[in-house]
Amino acid sequence: MADADVVITALPDGATLITHIEVLASEGALPGQGTLWIDLTSCDPDSGEAATETLVAHGIQAVAAPLAGGPSAAGAGQLRFHVGGAADAIARAAPYLALLGGEDAVLFTDPRPRAAYLAKLLVNGVWFAHAAAIGEALLIGSRHGIERSVLGDLLRHHPALRGVLEGTLRDLVDSADGGPFELERIVDQLRALVEAADRSALTAPLTVATARLHQDALRQLGPGPGELRAIRHLELLADRTARTTTPADG
Repeated sequence: MADADVVITALPDGATLITHIEVLASEGALPGQGTLWIDLTSCDPDSGEAATETLVAHGIQAVAAPLAGGPSAAGAGQLRFHVGGAADAIARAAPYLALLGGEDAVLFTDPRPRAAYLAKLLVNGVWFAHAAAIGEALLIGSRHGIERSVLGDLLRHHPALRGVLEGTLRDLVDSADGGPFELERIVDQLRALVEAADRSALTAPLTVATARLHQDALRQLGPGPGELRAIRHLELLADRTARTTTPADG
């Protein structure tokens, strides 16, 4: 790595990113001055900012580019990025991001790496909240005798919601597990959002409630894949399913 011109990292979380950089620094193995380091990790803003500041202090051009998209998007070259950093570093990183996601790969740009990490978390926070809201709506409707498939079709095709909720509703009605996103990572990202709101002296009851719901789901079900595990937790609390078939735990 010491001789690399470009380094791209995509690690599980901010703590791992910081540890990785600290170990390289302690061993004298960080790349040389002028190297471009593009970090694709989805992590909390504090850790991301600390990591990029350490790199910049060593003369490395650091660009935060937390990614959006899973393995299928990566395989298709359709990843998307929330980008933060100095203008010259971002310009230098652009061709590499385009290789991973095409010409429209960049969704968000800010001169502050911290803002890029936060923007990605905010998007995910909305995603997790609306997934939980959909599951709760289906449970309430089912409790009052509305068929899940009927209510699901209403929500999916309603003019006020069309397009926004399609993926989550499809997963719910089709009994999918919601994809590979780990519940532990969801809890970590929502915790970081709550902390960001607290530091800004903002009241964020929906984010707090969504974070608490996913923390409870983690305690109840344990770690595992699937953005819909919070809905599985709601199902267990209600002794009722929001889906056509309730998947087994685990």
